[in-house]
Amino acid sequence: MKNLLIRSGTLILSALLLSGAAVRAQDTKPNVLLIYIDDLRTELGAYGVSRALTPNLDAFAKQSLLFSNAYCQYPVCGPSRASTLTGLTPDQLGIYGNQAKLRERQPDLLTLPQAFQRAGYETVSVGKVFDQRVRDPQSWNAEYFFKQDDLYAHEENRRIHEKNAANKDGEWKVGPPVEIGREGRSLYEDEKISAKAHEELKRLAAEKKPFFLAVGFHKPHLPFAAPEKYWKMYDRSAIRLPDSKDVPAGSPPVAFWNWLELRAFQGIPKDGPLTDDVARELIHGYLAATSFSDDLAGQLLAEFEKLGLAKDTIVVVLGDNGYHLGELGQWVKYVNTELATHIPLMLHAPGLAPRKVDGNIELIDLYPTLCSLAGVKAADGLKGRDLSPSLKGGSLPSDAPALSQVERPGRAMGYSLRSGNWRYTLWIHPKTGETVGEELYDYSNGGIETVNLADKPEYKTTKDELAAKMKALVESRK
Repeated sequence: MKNLLIRSGTLILSALLLSGAAVRAQDTKPNVLLIYIDDLRTELGAYGVSRALTPNLDAFAKQSLLFSNAYCQYPVCGPSRASTLTGLTPDQLGIYGNQAKLRERQPDLLTLPQAFQRAGYETVSVGKVFDQRVRDPQSWNAEYFFKQDDLYAHEENRRIHEKNAANKDGEWKVGPPVEIGREGRSLYEDEKISAKAHEELKRLAAEKKPFFLAVGFHKPHLPFAAPEKYWKMYDRSAIRLPDSKDVPAGSPPVAFWNWLELRAFQGIPKDGPLTDDVARELIHGYLAATSFSDDLAGQLLAEFEKLGLAKDTIVVVLGDNGYHLGELGQWVKYVNTELATHIPLMLHAPGLAPRKVDGNIELIDLYPTLCSLAGVKAADGLKGRDLSPSLKGGSLPSDAPALSQVERPGRAMGYSLRSGNWRYTLWIHPKTGETVGEELYDYSNGGIETVNLADKPEYKTTKDELAAKMKALVESRK
């Protein structure tokens, strides 16, 4: 089944990317190709997890810097992308949801693509790069968006989605959470994004002007909809459900939520757990949608190779946040957990030898790092680190922390520090500043939260040290 996705162009990926590892001439500006894959968690072969069939991303990872411990600033699409593409934290931006507009909060921002634009690059956005509700013409020479109605292929599902989206009764409802799509008709939004991305890549290559092309695929974001062939790659009866179906023992109520994003879809109960059959169907859909995105990304990478761009282009493939598929009784994201904040990140650049990069990094590090690699002046006041010196031959600090946060509107802001084998999370009331909850988890025996240790006396010293480190980091980024 894996061979289904590997196309002839992608089969030569290794050799061509290796040829691109030669050091570029100093007077040549490298292009940038940035590929966002929405809600992609680190369930990839490249990250040692074989359940999702992602041969194209796995092949690309072998010729790239694979960041094994990359974390988002906010486990939600819009705030995460805004933070990554501005190099600023959610607190600096004042953006904690998908509805917020960048320029309303920060009119004088110099975004990552804007920095490249000022350096003489043509900047192009195709698909979901910032959140799909965000238009930022200052950042791009051209922006191409696609209708959210194209999330479904079947007309009946589109009608359900349109009808519910138009409801005025205050209850947000959309179509079904999964769809087995028809073949060969290019009905999905991502297929149209792919076609436009290919068109733009060919145009930019022909014009021989340095470019920054950002392409955002919507899948595997809900609804889990993909053509039938990707569903057939998996045996639903063999899908194993998570062992950890309950929130960690002793965790504060504010830490976890009722996964509203999923409950808005047809057939999902408003409260309570899902049946095993529904859970397997959803996991099956997520895996199919992941393989769908892998195929589209692979086709774009193959086009990139065919056009001879490897030796002069920095390529970044990343997710915007992690994802839960029933682990800890959670679905989707919006939580300060390892699964929700840990993201896949791969970077290929001329002159950088492929390897696995350990040590924590944050998505706000991407802006200064890309600018440094390309010789582009970044904005002042960025809070992320320029990783390029370490990537060119050194190693990342093993003790560098990673900071994430997520809001419970009107109730609390949760700040979460990942450091060593530990995660410390502090929930603070937005008006009073009082502590609403604390969490401390030890990952030395695995990568999932099990028991909250924050109230246990024997861990007080560890908790206090992490709390002090987090407070200093939060303060330094205001």
